[in-house]
Amino acid sequence: MAGRMCHIEKQAVENWLKVYDFFIKYQDRIIYGTDEGDWIGADIDPAKLKEKVLTVWKRDWKFLTTGESMTSWEVDGNFKGLKLPKKVVEKIYYKNAIKMYPGGWK
Repeated sequence: MAGRMCHIEKQAVENWLKVYDFFIKYQDRIIYGTDEGDWIGADIDPAKLKEKVLTVWKRDWKFLTTGESMTSWEVDGNFKGLKLPKKVVEKIYYKNAIKMYPGGWK
């Protein structure tokens, strides 16, 4: 989901409630993840990659967990964070992955 977060944020500008309702309705099917990485030939400093991934993660966390007004270079206009219930966030970031990939955490 994280690689497409800007598309979700854009939709939140246009229809916040529809985006919020989507996350509530499909909370058992959504898993947070990223495709950020050190791509072949990219030659990125590991410390800079770690910093970039952490920055993206924090921004995504803020969007999903707070109701604060936000901006992004990828989105025209301000958008409000979703302020999802804690149980929904836990599923998106952890519990759904455990169900999908049992034993993957051992």
